[in-house]
Amino acid sequence: MFNQGTALSMEDAVRLINAFNNLAEKTSSGAFEIDFTRSKNSAQRMTHEIYKLLGLKTKNFEYWFPLSFNPWNEDSKPVIREALLATKNRGIPYCLELQVTTNKGRKFWIHTTGIPIIENGTVVRILGTIQDITVRKELEEKLREEGLTDGLTEIPNRRHFLGQYPVEVIRAKRLGVPLSIMIIDLDNFKKVNDTYGHPYGDDVLKELGQFLGTSRRATDLVNRYGGEEFTIILPSTDLTATCKIAQQLVEKFRKIKFITPDGEDLYLTISVGATELLLTETSDDLLKRADANLYIAKNSGRNCVVCS
Repeated sequence: MFNQGTALSMEDAVRLINAFNNLAEKTSSGAFEIDFTRSKNSAQRMTHEIYKLLGLKTKNFEYWFPLSFNPWNEDSKPVIREALLATKNRGIPYCLELQVTTNKGRKFWIHTTGIPIIENGTVVRILGTIQDITVRKELEEKLREEGLTDGLTEIPNRRHFLGQYPVEVIRAKRLGVPLSIMIIDLDNFKKVNDTYGHPYGDDVLKELGQFLGTSRRATDLVNRYGGEEFTIILPSTDLTATCKIAQQLVEKFRKIKFITPDGEDLYLTISVGATELLLTETSDDLLKRADANLYIAKNSGRNCVVCS
């Protein structure tokens, strides 16, 4: 039996399906549903973006495929099948990035999620998204090749940030869309180094870099700015949404358990300064305001977010 606390009502499930449809229209992400209460001959459906991704003739979201329908080739099926089975049998949500190949031989990268809908202790359906992130993956590979990746954390470095950040500011102004930025600082990092040594401190930074890289949305740009400071550029994101995302990062990170060289549990925190671009300011102005907010956060007890 699954934890009833993770269950969604039918009303919530319908609302989530509609939200996935809106997401597909706005971000080129496709949404799908697998319904285990239906006949196996009509148990899964998907939005038009996934049809296009797979090179299939587009049908509307009301068209149902058999449960046995699997458009991926043998290289891609095992990972996807394992994730779906874990969600169906154990109620475990999944979030994956993997390279896939369609039956027609097209290779590309996807970011895919799956959420179980549970009724009376049983998973009755899975709601999920699939997004083509090939362009982002190709860019990441190019960055590695051009030395724009931080050697320790393996995420884009300060040099990359200084090249990409002004471009995003110009684009936001030209299109008239919001742009926000976060500066993230690992709290009390000097104490970590002094207490446990620099190799352990490096491991903590690697963990933070990985955490930020996997927690961000597909469109966000994460960089190691220097030392224990990281930045996230959030295109097409206003201050309200940015503050919410920043708060989620703070709350999630402080729950991560580190193990010290002595075998003891250690919990660490981060502070975040965030702000949204004003049409009258430069990229330097925006960065300075975010840095000022981080300074306030660090002097307000740390482990918090300051947005303005």
